[in-house]
Amino acid sequence: MESKGVRILALVAVFVPILAVAAPASEIPAVMDAIAARLEQNQVKQGFTSGEWDDKWGFNGSIVTGMVDAYERTEKELYRASAALGGEFILRDVPCDAFLGDEVYAFFRLGVLDGAAGGGQWQTVVERFFDAAGSTPQAVFRYTDLYYGVDSSTAVFYLAYFAVAAHDANVAGAAYWRQALIDHLGYVGDDSAEFPVMALGVATWALTQTGVLDDTLVGRPDADPYWEGVRLCDLPGLLAGHQVPEGEPLSGSFYWRFDHTSGPFPGPIAGYTEDTIYGTLGLVAFASLKENADREDLKQAILAARDALLAGVDTDGTVYEHLSHEGKKYYAYAGEMLQALSRVEDYLKAQQESVLEEAVPVGQ
Repeated sequence: MESKGVRILALVAVFVPILAVAAPASEIPAVMDAIAARLEQNQVKQGFTSGEWDDKWGFNGSIVTGMVDAYERTEKELYRASAALGGEFILRDVPCDAFLGDEVYAFFRLGVLDGAAGGGQWQTVVERFFDAAGSTPQAVFRYTDLYYGVDSSTAVFYLAYFAVAAHDANVAGAAYWRQALIDHLGYVGDDSAEFPVMALGVATWALTQTGVLDDTLVGRPDADPYWEGVRLCDLPGLLAGHQVPEGEPLSGSFYWRFDHTSGPFPGPIAGYTEDTIYGTLGLVAFASLKENADREDLKQAILAARDALLAGVDTDGTVYEHLSHEGKKYYAYAGEMLQALSRVEDYLKAQQESVLEEAVPVGQ
């Protein structure tokens, strides 16, 4: 991932506030369609790099997953074909099956989409990857310890997708991938990570998807001071506390640092697209638990995040690094935006259906 310092310095001269735009849930499919159409049109279709989105940044796995979400939302075969083509590019491009977390998760989602009896191409790739990595704690941690060599928040991003893929594919050793995520999250801090709140958001999403948020402590004994005494069950509350409140500039988006400043860099303290995408995914995952179905505070937080995300997308489907429509226009932001909007739409539909069920008398 690109340095947050580089991102902020690139925005400081052009930053403008996010406009407060109230958007109904029904707007989400249309916005997703615009995003996916732009991605499909800008995908390389011929030659050795066929299937790639060539913006010099990568993260094709995140885009493939987003295109799967777009197909599921719109049922447009162009998007399904685009997702498969993107998956095939990753298979050719990555040597020795050394896939990253978002790539393995994308393969899993493609496999579910295909639904081939007995396992198809994508299921086979996922199984082969996890078999090669191993299923014992020693094997899994030997693999995941390699991520201590990169920025801690970037490591958490990839490990979160690994953990969800392992859990959803029901592979042996899935619990160890989850534990690795918990361990690595503990090294994320304002002074030790490029994307602190993003990491908290993506970890909350993954850990909620893969198990119970219980009293397990985050991190190892040498964790960043931010995590002292923090348990898994504390994560949603911490994440909610990093959303910009109503009435403040950039409301509904998320701060990028735990201290809600821009740290050593000039520029916006909140409103970055990725931070808001993964903050939203984390809140939606937690709010979607059955025991939280009636929590109005979570619903209002998600509605505010939805409005901030939708306001950050151009009418032609362009997604920028900042929700103010400023900064880089990497295709990865668009793929991630599709993931977040799809999950928000699922949550809001479930909320609406629950209200309708309560309104219908028993026996009607």
